[in-house]
Amino acid sequence: MGCKNETEVENIFHNNWDVSLKEGAFKMNDWIVWGGSVIKAEDDKYYMFASRWPKNLSMSAWVTNSEVVVAVSDKPGEPYVFKNVVLPARAKQHWDGKMTHNPGIHYHEGKYILYYIGTTYGFPQPIDSIPTREMYERAWNNKRIGVAVSDSTLGVRLFHFLRTSKIEPSCL
Repeated sequence: MGCKNETEVENIFHNNWDVSLKEGAFKMNDWIVWGGSVIKAEDDKYYMFASRWPKNLSMSAWVTNSEVVVAVSDKPGEPYVFKNVVLPARAKQHWDGKMTHNPGIHYHEGKYILYYIGTTYGFPQPIDSIPTREMYERAWNNKRIGVAVSDSTLGVRLFHFLRTSKIEPSCL
């Protein structure tokens, strides 16, 4: 059986993919880079907000070690160059004190709005060893969704964001 599509809608993406630029990306030696979100700022440059964490800790370390960074490019298809860490680890008493991840940048009514997830946990942040399954689950279970807001242009200034948690976890 299955589902039948009653309307024949043309898939505009079918056979319209171009070759991806090999160097038109954001890469960092010794880091895993994930989830870029790009915005064109007032200075006509393109800013990519992305997550990164140490490559030596493996993919599973995103939930314990990720931080949000920003990179810049003159054109969206050219390589992005690292600028700075935007949402670094703070301290365990903050809801996002140990990890920030999956940024999404937007501009609305004169403000840059950065959505992201974050977490905190009570154990030391892994530095030299891959997080255990128990560490992963403890960090995972504290994740929250947050928003950071900035009035500043995304030019040469440092980013000073107001960080707040908008969605809290709940027990089932």
